[in-house]
Amino acid sequence: MIFRQIEKMLAPSDVAGSGAKVQGVGATQAEPLQCNDCWFSGPQTLILGDGHLPTSETQNKTTAFWKIPVDRSIVQDVTGGFLVITCKRMFGGLHTMRSGAIAKVFLNDHPQDIIGLKDQPDGYSDYFLRMPLPPSLSAALDSKLSSCTTIYAWSIDQKQLNTNRLQIVRAEIDSKVSWDIDYVALILRVKRRKVKGWVLSGLLLIAGAAITALIQMLFDAFHK
Repeated sequence: MIFRQIEKMLAPSDVAGSGAKVQGVGATQAEPLQCNDCWFSGPQTLILGDGHLPTSETQNKTTAFWKIPVDRSIVQDVTGGFLVITCKRMFGGLHTMRSGAIAKVFLNDHPQDIIGLKDQPDGYSDYFLRMPLPPSLSAALDSKLSSCTTIYAWSIDQKQLNTNRLQIVRAEIDSKVSWDIDYVALILRVKRRKVKGWVLSGLLLIAGAAITALIQMLFDAFHK
C-alpha cells in the first residue's frame, strides 16, 4: 500500500448562541427580557431559560435548537469529535438556584447528556455545571472558542451525525434554570489518506532523475 491513514481535527463549525430557535424564554442583547446588560458578552450571547424571572412568569421548561452546517462530503470520513457549548463569563454557563434541576443535551435527537445541577461553589447561591475537558480538545479550539471561560464538551461519533448538511443541537432545561451561551460548535475528527514517506521520496528521486536526463538531452542537442 502506498497510502497510510491519518486522523485530523478540523476547524470548528460554530454558530452564535443567539442564533437559536427558542421555545420558552430566550434573552439576547437585542431583547434582554429583564436581564442585566452586563450578562451579555455581545450580540452572540443567549441567556436561555426563566431563571432570572419572577416565579409568576416562569415556564415549564425551555428548549433551544441550533442548526450547524457541515459539508456532507465530510460526514462519511468522520471518526469522532466533540460537541462544544461555551460561555465567555466564568459563572455564566448552566446554573440554577434549584438543587438537582435538570438540563438535557441532544445532537440530531440522539441523547448526549442528562445533567443534574448540584455543584454549588463557595460564596455562590446558584448551582452550576463544571465538567473536565477532554485532553485533546484544547488544541482543537480556535481563538473564538478558547476565549470563553466556561466550556462544556461531549464526545460524539459518526452515527450521531445527519448525512445532510445541517446538524441539529438541542438543549432542554427545567423551569428556574438559566444557561448563558455564546457559541455552539462541532469539532470533527476525520480520516485522511496520505502518501507514505518512502513512496514520496521515491517519486521525488524519479522526478529528479527524469528532469536531469531531460536537461542533459537538451544540452546535448544544443551542442551538436
